[in-house]
Amino acid sequence: MAFRFRYQRILDVRRQQEKAKAQEVARRQAAVFRQKQVLEELERSWQEERRAWLNAGEAGGSARDLQFQINVLDSLQRKIEQARFELAKLSDQLNRAREELVELMKQRKVFEKLEERDRAAYEARQNRLDQMMLDEIATARQWRAQLEQTRSRSSKAK
Repeated sequence: MAFRFRYQRILDVRRQQEKAKAQEVARRQAAVFRQKQVLEELERSWQEERRAWLNAGEAGGSARDLQFQINVLDSLQRKIEQARFELAKLSDQLNRAREELVELMKQRKVFEKLEERDRAAYEARQNRLDQMMLDEIATARQWRAQLEQTRSRSSKAK
């Protein structure tokens, strides 16, 4: 009879849950990375627009052009703030998913340890049974040898 872990289905489910959560963590990491890129691009654009506004002011640009550039800067600043908010939200979601993954890993490891203990106990029982069977075989051989010796002595005595 082969070893059968009584909680194998639960262990399998835990492994599937852990795998799914690991994939979720990877997706969330990618989302955080993309959002960081968006934020960096917005900040670069804001810096470029600010330089253009300063250059236009030094070059004596019209008030209308300067006001337009200020409006562009304000719009970019709002987009940057929104991107930072979104990045913070995505980072929080990533951290929660990581914490959940760690918890799922702990649960899986508990069942794996239980499986190891059950397997060791099963193997110890099997080893005892095997040893008992070998002892029985050895005892039977010894009895047969003694019986044959007794028969051979009795036939020599006759």
